[in-house]
Amino acid sequence: MGRKKMKYKRSQILSFDLLLAVAIFVVVLSLFFVFFSSKMDEMPEAQLKKDVVVFKNLISANSPDEETPVTLIVQNKLDYNKLVNLAKQLYENPESYEEIKAQLNVGSDFCIFFEDNDGGIQPLIVDQTDDGNTIVVYGVSNPELNFNLGKIGDVTIICGQPYVVNADGSLTEI
Repeated sequence: MGRKKMKYKRSQILSFDLLLAVAIFVVVLSLFFVFFSSKMDEMPEAQLKKDVVVFKNLISANSPDEETPVTLIVQNKLDYNKLVNLAKQLYENPESYEEIKAQLNVGSDFCIFFEDNDGGIQPLIVDQTDDGNTIVVYGVSNPELNFNLGKIGDVTIICGQPYVVNADGSLTEI
């Protein structure tokens, strides 16, 4: 009879240990989800939309008094000369990209480009070659980042990469 009591006590201890382990596991799992769900409150899309608004407010101003060194749009009008100067600065000195990122208060890489109503990427004229051809860039960025903006003819357009517009209208990458 003494043996039967011993069997029941062991099974009760085993089930209590199992119950305790499951309870601890559930508590730890709950804490894990609570901790990480607070970190994941904002979806990447929402953060990107916030960054776009901040970036837009930085490069545009409602009046000339609000302008900064990187303000490109004043009273809903693009200051083409400032945009070209920014593109020239990167064309002539690609190392200035980090400085421009700091001025724009942007942590990620960027590309500023403009499209026409048909979706065509608009070039910025930054220089002339010795033989009179025009040097253009499609967008303002560091060309080493290889932001692909599409193709014009057989040429893949990289944001910030300089191209020569040949006499026949074709592009040649510099």
